[in-house]
Formats: sequence, structure tokens, C-alpha cells
Amino acid sequence: MIGSSSNAINVLLNAGVLEGKKIACDDSSKEAVSKITTISENPVEVDGLILTSKGVENVEEFGKKILEKYLEIRGGVI
Repeated sequence: MIGSSSNAINVLLNAGVLEGKKIACDDSSKEAVSKITTISENPVEVDGLILTSKGVENVEEFGKKILEKYLEIRGGVI
């Protein structure tokens, strides 16, 4: 599981893990990722094991999605 928020999406882009993924990102990153991803209008997006957020204003929802994905992976066990 990996995630990024705001313009940190560029780290995932440079790592080569975003191709074909549906992501949430801030406006400043859209052009860089639009050729290889589908950009979601949701503030937080989960595609497989990749979690993305548009920015810090969505930190609470982003944290909840991280916990939900973790629990899904662990079978509900913390």
C-alpha cells in the first residue's frame, strides 16, 4: 500500500507506479499525470493499493481511507 497527497503525487509518478491508475491530485499536478492516469474529481481516490488525495484539506478522509485499506488487507485485524 502506498499513498500521496497534493503535489507529492510526483513522487509516485517518478517511481512509475501510476500508469493506468485512477488518482486524485491537486490542480498543479494534473498536466503531469494526465497522460498515464485517469484523474478523479473525488477528493480522495483508492485504486488497488494506491491511495491519493487532492491535498491537505482532505487529510481526515485520506487517513480514514488508509485505515480502511489497511484493515481490508489485514482481514480486519489491527
